[in-house]
Order: sequence, then structure tokens, then C-alpha cells
Amino acid sequence: MKSFTLKFALLFLLGVGLASTAAAQKIGGVVKDSAGKPVIGASVVVDGTTLGASSGVDGRWTLTVPDASKKTLVISYIGMKTQRIAIGSKTQIDVRLEDESTAMDDVVVVGYATVKRRDVVGSVASVNAETLQQMPWPRWPRR
Repeated sequence: MKSFTLKFALLFLLGVGLASTAAAQKIGGVVKDSAGKPVIGASVVVDGTTLGASSGVDGRWTLTVPDASKKTLVISYIGMKTQRIAIGSKTQIDVRLEDESTAMDDVVVVGYATVKRRDVVGSVASVNAETLQQMPWPRWPRR
């Protein structure tokens, strides 16, 4: 009887392990830019988790996601709009990211940091390219 109980327990644990791996779904795809070229190093993350991957040289990525039907992918890359895609029963998810153009404020370069002009406390001087070209260079003797 003891041998039967041990075998039954082992089979039960094996069945539970197989059932949990059966719920995992392998998903893959390609990330491309608006011109249709592959995006290298795009971030593909399952929303709300730390499970993720980066796209390779050809823009391809793969993930194994447990209980994927209820999850959402977040695909992002610097300078491009982030996309959210529900996985559902899909196994192949190809994404085309659009460029995200943002206007840049005046930037002030300080000796030790970069700060937006409106955030600087103290005196600020602006020098344009024309002023720099008119300056006599150098004022000290050359060696």
C-alpha cells in the first residue's frame, strides 16, 4: 500500500508539472520601424511583469509566457511610440513602431550637468555661432 501511495503522489506531481508547462505559450514576432526596417534592441515586455526580451539584429524576438491569453505585451524603443498589444491566442505578433517626434526645449550645458533653461537659477548667457566666429582666436601666443 505504501508503494502505491508513493507512486500515486509522484504521478500526481508529474501531472501538475506538465499541466503548468502546458499553460505557457511561446510567442514571437518582428519589430519594424515606420519604413519597414528591423528595429534592433526594442523592448518587448509582458505588462505588469519582469518577463521580457529584446529584438535582435533582424528585429525578431521570442518569449515563453505563462497564461498568455490574459496578458498584454508592451513594445517600446527610444524615439518611437510605445505599443500595447493583447496576446490572446496569438503566437506570432509583428509590430510596426511609429516615430515619436518631440520638440526639445532650450538646453543649458553647465560644467557638471545638463539642465533645461527654465530650471536654471542664476545668471545665464547665450552665445550664438555668429558671435563665436567674429571673435579673434587665439589671444595668446601660439607655441
